[in-house]
Amino acid sequence: MCFGSKGERNNYTQGQGNVAWAGAYSRFFAQVTMPEEPGQTLVAHQLLVPTQEKPNRKAFETAMALNLPALVVGQSVTNNFTVYTGPREYKRLESIGLEHGNQLEGIMDFGGWFGWVAKGLLMLMNWFNGVGLSYALSIIAITVLIKIVFWPLTARSTRSMKKMAAVNAKMMPEIKVIRERYKDDYQKMNMKMMEIYKKFGVNPLSQMGGCLPMLIQIPIFFGFFTMLRTAIELRGAEFLWVTDLSSPDTVMEIAGFPINIMPLLMTATMFLQMRLQPPSPGMDPAQQAVMKYMPLMFVFILYSASAGLCLYWTVQNVLTIVQTKMTKVEPEAENVVEVIQPTKKRKRKDGNL
Repeated sequence: MCFGSKGERNNYTQGQGNVAWAGAYSRFFAQVTMPEEPGQTLVAHQLLVPTQEKPNRKAFETAMALNLPALVVGQSVTNNFTVYTGPREYKRLESIGLEHGNQLEGIMDFGGWFGWVAKGLLMLMNWFNGVGLSYALSIIAITVLIKIVFWPLTARSTRSMKKMAAVNAKMMPEIKVIRERYKDDYQKMNMKMMEIYKKFGVNPLSQMGGCLPMLIQIPIFFGFFTMLRTAIELRGAEFLWVTDLSSPDTVMEIAGFPINIMPLLMTATMFLQMRLQPPSPGMDPAQQAVMKYMPLMFVFILYSASAGLCLYWTVQNVLTIVQTKMTKVEPEAENVVEVIQPTKKRKRKDGNL
């Protein structure tokens, strides 16, 4: 529930005769009240309730204003409500919403940029589970399917990066000299770097193609993150040593610190994947070092993430490594970039100058 600045401080007021339902929910469960006729407005007020665990625990008091007719003495009016208390299951909430003419599935928080991705992934995961796969295997199957769909695009990018690796090896000695010689003059350095790119026939913008597979993964990753944070289907789902795919896969604690295996595996596969990618010729050594150790940032961010999310990312990394190994390029002789010195003339294939 959102609390804005409408009305009094810490109050939230919404609705203009169109309040179809009001509810409160946790990560996996919800309690919703739906009036038979739309309510006029909804008002929610934040309270601070003292408890044994926390002296100022936040709570919310909610009221729904109904549009009632004027009554005379002895007259009564009856209002009917439907109350739902149960799990946040998309299909069930959508079915109830259709029955009552509202959009109760909105309580799943599948809005925003990646909501449609999250909804599609949830439906696909439940479909795989319906045909006999466990939820863990369903996540793996979705990851494999996504990799197959985008295989041509990522293979093309990988092939291009492998071709550029041979060119980069020839360019790097000259680039290092330029960086050292013009380290105090960035404008001159950039000008000389462009001359090197032109000499070897390299378009610096083409290096961005190596980032394309990562850009493709972003909406999928956030879609998985959005879906898995509320997917009650994963609550208690097991996989190998994981006892609950909706929670971190803590196997032990050392001095109170949880040891989670899945994010460590995810980080290890990310390091291996990064090692297989050749560095961009225009990238500064400091930037290369940052990219090299970027997986460490992810392990801090996702260390306490659900095991299901880390499982997806780990499988994604493994498949990318396999694809990188499987993607072949033309024989090396066809990819070698010949560097012609000013005093050297190129020979034609027929032997003539």
